[in-house]
Amino acid sequence: MLLSDAAAAVLSPQELATALQHEMAHAHRRDNLKKLLFRFCAFPGMSRLEAAWCEAEEMAADDAAVASVGDALDLASALIKLSRLAPVHPAAALTRP
Repeated sequence: MLLSDAAAAVLSPQELATALQHEMAHAHRRDNLKKLLFRFCAFPGMSRLEAAWCEAEEMAADDAAVASVGDALDLASALIKLSRLAPVHPAAALTRP
């Protein structure tokens, strides 16, 4: 598991611990391997199935990481802080001026 310096700097110790528990749940469940299999098994209609599965895997990782209301708040706070670190890219223009 990799952790950026920026993420480590912005998260509190409790937020970091809960976020790492969330990511460890993904690792224990081998979610990234399953996601890779979805990518290689492209069939018509798979995108909707993959999207539903991704949502379910995130909820399962959340459930595994959260044992109390405090943990849930720490995880939510970590997600908000980390989402603010991600650069926002402007939409690409479809036509030339």
